[in-house]
Amino acid sequence: MQALSGLRRPVDRFFDEVTVNCDKPKLRENRLRLLSTIQATMNRVADFSKIEG
Repeated sequence: MQALSGLRRPVDRFFDEVTVNCDKPKLRENRLRLLSTIQATMNRVADFSKIEG
């Protein structure tokens, strides 16, 4: 959990600075794949869907 907490700022920055659903299909696909990888990694540690807020 501590290692994942270090991703908070970079992930927040990603969403602040990057448009995931951009007009370029290849770029959009890569960005969605990156988010999917982050989600899968976090789900290996805990089921974050159970956390309210």
